[in-house]
Amino acid sequence: MPGPIEQSTAFDAALQLHIQGQATEAETAYRDLLATAPDASRVHHLLGRLLHEQNRSSEAIESLRLSLEISPDDSQVINDLALVLQETGNLDESANCFQHLIDINPQDAQAWNNHGIVLKEMGHIERAISAFKKAAHLDAGHVDSRANLGNAYKSCEKLAEAETAYREALRINPASLHLYPRLAAVLRRRNRLDQASEIFAQWLSHDPDNPIAAHLHATCTPENVPARAAPAYVREVFDEFAATFDQHLQELDYQGPQLIGQALSACRLAESAPVDILDAGCGSGLCAHLLRPLANTLVGVDLSTKMLDRARELELYDDLIEGDLVEVLRSQPSAFDLIVVTDTFGYFGDLEPAFSAAQHALSPKGFLICTIELDQVHSDTAEGFRLMQSGRYCHTLNYVEASLATANLKANSITTGTLRREADGRVSCVVVTAQRAG
Repeated sequence: MPGPIEQSTAFDAALQLHIQGQATEAETAYRDLLATAPDASRVHHLLGRLLHEQNRSSEAIESLRLSLEISPDDSQVINDLALVLQETGNLDESANCFQHLIDINPQDAQAWNNHGIVLKEMGHIERAISAFKKAAHLDAGHVDSRANLGNAYKSCEKLAEAETAYREALRINPASLHLYPRLAAVLRRRNRLDQASEIFAQWLSHDPDNPIAAHLHATCTPENVPARAAPAYVREVFDEFAATFDQHLQELDYQGPQLIGQALSACRLAESAPVDILDAGCGSGLCAHLLRPLANTLVGVDLSTKMLDRARELELYDDLIEGDLVEVLRSQPSAFDLIVVTDTFGYFGDLEPAFSAAQHALSPKGFLICTIELDQVHSDTAEGFRLMQSGRYCHTLNYVEASLATANLKANSITTGTLRREADGRVSCVVVTAQRAG
């Protein structure tokens, strides 16, 4: 039965303020209630939720713990506390909370599923798999537990089991769109490209305008390969990737800025600085620290709003432009003494339009410096480029040289290097330094 506080007009008013999004007024109302009734567990709970919604996690945890001191077996409070603890990285405590929920109600499939998620984050993969299996057993329609089971199996390279789990999740709910790329990735890893293509086609049948589904579908078939990745695909991928982008590249031992730095030294740009520079495909601004000391003006361009937000935090660019780099280059005749393109041509198959646009935007004695991923399977092909399963393009050296010549660019140097590390080895690239021909 609700206590007197929960039955009061003041409580109803505070709750309505909370529901209506009037956070400051709701917090004041909750605290006024607690001043007169400090043992009101429900008010501590709701205040904890409100504080968490305002990203005041430490205060939220304190309030939720106060609620549990009063009502130790309140499942809603235990669950909310477990989730906040998980978000703040307190995984041991979060796991203990979810275990408490399971002890209270061993038939709670969602508690088993959430416990598995935390166990997986802690690196206890086998225990996580057991928890996800238990959740799936308890609830025949529980999609998330099967999806999470697939993720756990995939993380320990049990690909057949991962495929089974993903397929079962999609059988229950074919509208779980986030599962199609995961299942397709497992099928591609198992060299079953025809089946991966079918999964991408199913994804497109549910979401026909999805640029990621369309682009990745093209990676499964050699026919009708697009000349470049659609801007909408690139934008969506990197908007989603922005928050963890720099950390992910560190894990891959990414060498793009170092390779650009070596090329800058070789062409002795420091002797003619300051110059006007375009960082084309600037992303989060990983090359900005290299370029700023040379710059009269430093402009960055990228398709991703969220990546540009990251670059803006550096306070090193004079201007940041959201747009397609080819269009920006074409709109800036002879504007830049240096154009840097670091690991961006992985989203271009046909390089000639981008090279021609760069030639148009270079000052008469300006430099283009770029990295281009090499095709490590074929040294020469009719097309000169290939769309890989990763969704990126690689190019043959002969094709790079021919595309430069077609765009009226002369290569001062083309050196090889290692761009990053991937699961199947190191990714080779060329670093091109070029100027206008003649």
